Amino acid sequence: MLRCDQRPGDLAGGNGIHRTTVSRWVREVVGLLAPASRAWTARSRRSPERAAAPCCYY
Repeated sequence: MLRCDQRPGDLAGGNGIHRTTVSRWVREVVGLLAPASRAWTARSRRSPERAAAPCCYY
């Protein structure tokens, strides 16, 4: 289940792809973003006003 009770089948429905493809893409994106979460958390604790800024601007 995703945000706002969306299911992979809901996202795949009108886009002509299968729900398992959406599930795989979600897992891949979470896997790519997870390693960066510690850096984002540490950055937000140091400087809350700059936490949303892209990391390449530091």
